[in-house]
Amino acid sequence: MLRRILFALAVLFGVLTFTALLASLIAEGQDGEAELALAGKGYYYSAWGSTPYSCIYCHANFDEAKFDDGYWRPAHEMWNAASRPSYYNGAYKGGSDVPLARAINTCAVAFLKADPLPLEDERMQALIAYLRSISPDAESPAVTITRVSSPPEVDGDSRSGEKLFNASCMLCHREKGAAPPLTFTASPFFVMASIRGYKPPADGLDEPFELDYPMPFFSSERLTDQQVADLAAFWEYRQMQLAREAAEEALPTAEALEEISAAPAESGDGEANAADNE
Repeated sequence: MLRRILFALAVLFGVLTFTALLASLIAEGQDGEAELALAGKGYYYSAWGSTPYSCIYCHANFDEAKFDDGYWRPAHEMWNAASRPSYYNGAYKGGSDVPLARAINTCAVAFLKADPLPLEDERMQALIAYLRSISPDAESPAVTITRVSSPPEVDGDSRSGEKLFNASCMLCHREKGAAPPLTFTASPFFVMASIRGYKPPADGLDEPFELDYPMPFFSSERLTDQQVADLAAFWEYRQMQLAREAAEEALPTAEALEEISAAPAESGDGEANAADNE
């Protein structure tokens, strides 16, 4: 009887020890994954390539349908990205981390101008861990990216365009943004081509967004043709506004006009009058 009791106690002790060890390993794994995800978040927000871009400039890391931070980015959100069955219109798909790693590298090479990261690279593992941490759903539908290669054939509304400009362009083209502030020197056609990501006409002049690195394009899923036309209409309105302001600044001020009217008139007979007075 005593042997049975001792045996049962030994078995119970073994089960409890194994359970405690398993729980400890799970906790350590969770802590390690959390640390890796935190490091990935740092890479998500930092420019680790040779351009000033970081992931957050193009991809929201939250559910855009439920939250609005005031900006509309050129690319789809990364919320639930790790739960998607494929990436880049089905170009990368499969049941491992490889498709997601390929999608990350596509952006890294094209826009961050970074070297592709191997799957086992610490930065790649950290980025994947972070994307998993913001992918709460077990399954999420793939997104579609439709690249437009011609200007819209609709008239734009400058008032709507101004709102879009502040929401979509000013994220990068602002003080301390990923791209320099705009000077509104290029033509509206150049602007539309830059937004869509196709070869623009050769009239960018000195516009600072004609950069050595590519400007992320807005697909038709992110901006419609009407919205692009609205942006171009606002751009054209802003150009006219700046031209009018420059013309007004070139005019003499009221003080200058008063000084001109108060100045004594010059006479061509000054020397003769002086001689008569002598």
